[in-house]
Amino acid sequence: MGLGSFAVGLLALASGVAAQEFTFAPGIPWLQTESQPGVHDPTVIRDDRGVYTLMSTNNLLAISQSTDLANWSPKGKLLNAVPAWMLSAYPGIENIWAPQLSWMGGRWWVYYCGSVFGKNTSLIGAMWSPTLDVSSPDYKWTDIGEVWRSTTANDYNAIDPEILVDPTGRAWMSFGSFWQGLRMIAIDPATGKQSASDKTVYTIASRNGGAIEGPSTIQHGAWTYLFAPFDKCCDGAKSTYRTMYGRSAKPTGPYLDESGKDMANGGGTQLVAGYGRYAGPGGGSPFHDGRRDYFALHYYDKNRNGASFLQLREILYGDDGWLELGQPFLGRHWALEAEHAVLVGDSILTATGTAASNREYVGFINGANSSVEFLANTFQEGRYLVGVRYAAGDGDASHRLVVNDLARSDVAYPKTAAWGTFPPEQVVVLELDLKKGRNSLKFSKGTGFAELDRIDIVRKADDLLRLGDFDRSAKARWVSGNDALALESGGRAVWENLGFSGGPWKAVVLCASAGTGVVRLGLGAGLEQDLDVSVGCNLQELSTTLQGATGIRDMTLSNAGSEVVLESAVFLTSTSDVARKTSTKGSHRAGIDALGRSGKTGSVLDTRPAFLQ
Repeated sequence: MGLGSFAVGLLALASGVAAQEFTFAPGIPWLQTESQPGVHDPTVIRDDRGVYTLMSTNNLLAISQSTDLANWSPKGKLLNAVPAWMLSAYPGIENIWAPQLSWMGGRWWVYYCGSVFGKNTSLIGAMWSPTLDVSSPDYKWTDIGEVWRSTTANDYNAIDPEILVDPTGRAWMSFGSFWQGLRMIAIDPATGKQSASDKTVYTIASRNGGAIEGPSTIQHGAWTYLFAPFDKCCDGAKSTYRTMYGRSAKPTGPYLDESGKDMANGGGTQLVAGYGRYAGPGGGSPFHDGRRDYFALHYYDKNRNGASFLQLREILYGDDGWLELGQPFLGRHWALEAEHAVLVGDSILTATGTAASNREYVGFINGANSSVEFLANTFQEGRYLVGVRYAAGDGDASHRLVVNDLARSDVAYPKTAAWGTFPPEQVVVLELDLKKGRNSLKFSKGTGFAELDRIDIVRKADDLLRLGDFDRSAKARWVSGNDALALESGGRAVWENLGFSGGPWKAVVLCASAGTGVVRLGLGAGLEQDLDVSVGCNLQELSTTLQGATGIRDMTLSNAGSEVVLESAVFLTSTSDVARKTSTKGSHRAGIDALGRSGKTGSVLDTRPAFLQ
């Protein structure tokens, strides 16, 4: 029996769970790698095409673009030289710093700054374009010139601008570095400059002359969040930058930390600081990406001569409205690396070659207070498979696992051939109940000794999947009222890590609340099928090719017709409990039975497939 066949059951402390297959389908890597580009003070935004644009410091507003947040292509730069209007004011400006991308007043904006290093003789400017599509004939940037400046007479420094558009449509620009801290002014979205109706310069954070700079803001729920790096920047591996934050009920503050201290009086809750080879994480800016929010920041890599590189970390909102940052995104939303977990009393170790994902793993989880805590954001409450990639070279071992501070169990690890190497089959599979939102999976000292490489979270294909829980998309949006997916013409959405074990898979039930047409289902290269869509739950037999789908796969739905709103999907085997699989708590939708039959001719499949008769 291979190591991949061992499993531990943790169904809210239920036991007796059968072992599960845990094999990735072709095209899904079980090895990740740190491959984000070198940047400083990054800003990222996602446009209506589902394309991401990245900008950063000291490159005359060069832009790169990506469709997956992992692979970036250069798309030119917006300037050939420092603008003449800047040089006429302050001739010592040598380059452009800390740009920020935003959507405001129906246009795409870049706010940028220039300064004489070490002084507060600084300028903020802005430019706009109707599109971020560099191939469009409408792609053109218009520079509006000066937005704000500081002089030696000011007690602030006009650099590091950041735009926030609040839920009422009002726009705000935060800025600042050292001196007496961070400021905010109201912006007119029509002009991009200070609002004529509000001339106040608000103080939003200060360390009384201490090291604070680079404010950035995001609105979520009832709160506006302010992020700011403290301490020493720009010194490579010696940098001590750490990112702090607070929250406020309004954009102008006060921003309070978790202890209740105002950031304007030196407050701030630490969000991320240096660890392992990752020095000085900061200089960041948040952005929306569908249902997720991310924080784009730079860090200095001690293993690469202290050069700065991009990290994209998901912002995890707790039930109490306070924040944590998830792991750096390395290409997969549901693959979590141990070295990027919350570590207490452990050691990050370096692997050789392809022995470990991202060439790092965590060992010495054997102190009384040692722990490795993985944080994950799930959009749907339910039962998930979790594969734990480990090594236990000295013999059988275990860890204590606590899920969301409630469910506790021991995770047993069979002996492995060696330490520090993690082949894909060397995995223990757990079955866990996870809640909607932020989840904590905390591993701590058990018996013997075991090392952790990473965990992978997998949704089960035969459980009801709410289609508003997509991981990547283009020309698609979340419909919050029924947790659905609105898939526009030309739209595409992807759900990572669906586990197909226990087949063969005979049919799929796809439920829609609006629109008619055909969507294409994809489960990997060469595994595609067109599905009819109409209002109701449409049960359709799978092609012979798709019936043989096995392993962990990404599911794609794409739409070439008019917009459809899709609510849920579930895959069925010949032994599936159809009534259970196609219903949720309460009625899925009035007038639709368990097979999706509404009695309206043509709205759903009105006959059972042969395997269900």
